[in-house]
Amino acid sequence: MAHAKSWSVKVNVDAILFTRFSEYGVGMVARDATCYFLAGRTIWFLGVISVSEAELVGVYEAILWSYNMGFTSVVIEMDVKVVCDAINEKRIGNSTFGSYVSACIDLCSSFLCCDFNCVRRQANCVAHAFARVFRLYESPHTWVEPPDFVDGFLNSFCTDCE
Repeated sequence: MAHAKSWSVKVNVDAILFTRFSEYGVGMVARDATCYFLAGRTIWFLGVISVSEAELVGVYEAILWSYNMGFTSVVIEMDVKVVCDAINEKRIGNSTFGSYVSACIDLCSSFLCCDFNCVRRQANCVAHAFARVFRLYESPHTWVEPPDFVDGFLNSFCTDCE
């Protein structure tokens, strides 16, 4: 687990399922150690999968996005404990889930520091807000300024930076 002064970027990730439409979406938000909003992103996918699988796909996409954004040290935060535990404990099995865990671990070797934390769902509200709007934008969609739909969450989102 990273200490507040040792990380350069925190990326919160959340997934949302729309099984009625056979779709799922992922939202993520990056901020620096001072809680400054760096970017947000949504991605949507076709298919019906479990919540934990969707969250794991989101974590993989967040790691890849962080790498492509040029971040060198990241803390990835999510609210699905089984996913966080699987990555931290390197639980790789013969399944799609295990393959994604392995891919996450492999991709993390590209960073100086790459840690994973599980947070309460309430602490993940900005990533959840991004996930909820995935169907409204082309995929993937990235914001470099905070969009209106997260304005009410940003102050509460930064309580762990002090």
